[in-house]
Amino acid sequence: MIIKRDKYMKFLNEFKDNDAIKVITGIRRSGKTFLMNMFIDQLKDEGIQNDQIIHINFEDLAFNDLKN
Repeated sequence: MIIKRDKYMKFLNEFKDNDAIKVITGIRRSGKTFLMNMFIDQLKDEGIQNDQIIHINFEDLAFNDLKN
């Protein structure tokens, strides 16, 4: 079952066209990654290219150098 999270998507959409960096925080397993993936899918549906989207998951070892 997919929870739509319309309130959070609306909030992200209100701030998507400015230069501020957006950070999603919350407790473990609260849906942060799922929300971000929903937002990225929406951006792609709007025509945004993959190379215009930066998504960093600090639990992914590929980004381990960014922690230092």
